[in-house]
Amino acid sequence: MEDMSSDGTWRRRDMKTLKQQLPYPYNQDLSKILVGLNRRTPFARRRLANDPVTAAYLATAVRLIQRHLGPGANRAATNPDDHDSIERPVLSFLSQRAVAAEAEGDSVIRDAIADRRGEVGPVWRQWCEEFLQSRGLRIRPGVTIEDCVVLLSALADGLAMRALADPSTRALDRDGRPSLLGLGALALIAGCLDRTDRDDSRSLEQAVYALLGDPPASAERGMA
Repeated sequence: MEDMSSDGTWRRRDMKTLKQQLPYPYNQDLSKILVGLNRRTPFARRRLANDPVTAAYLATAVRLIQRHLGPGANRAATNPDDHDSIERPVLSFLSQRAVAAEAEGDSVIRDAIADRRGEVGPVWRQWCEEFLQSRGLRIRPGVTIEDCVVLLSALADGLAMRALADPSTRALDRDGRPSLLGLGALALIAGCLDRTDRDDSRSLEQAVYALLGDPPASAERGMA
């Protein structure tokens, strides 16, 4: 028998989903708590709220908050001569880099993120291959399709985490303005791809050097 899980996928009843492997309460339905998500439909917002990667990053963020603000938190004195002048951080420690570093130290969360990337990796690869073939494009020498997949998935993951912290992030195309994910994809296309009908295909480094040109004379004098 199969049931639909909270992330919108069908699973056998005797199999634990990635979401269910996370610690309580992050293995529960979070769609009623995480509001204002950048998705057009209620189903898409519910699916994003219950994505195991979303829950994993949320769990690590809460752990960082407890470590810095909870009981027994280590506080540094802002004035060595005044024992009451302790540092009172206002979530300045809650950066994307800090959350990602915290997630790497938890095997359950790390496995959930790794499994999700293993699921979406083939999807990104198939999309890249179809896009290249349909548009008459090829990847520049020195760049692999795996590189493009990693860059795209990392960009999507980073923007998703940014959107959780800042709902104003332009994760979607609104008001005729391209989304940040779209801008990143366009930059990847412009930098890593080339047309198949060109005989002088250049590597990414060669393309950058051609764009930058020779350094100005002032720069050369400064390096001498």
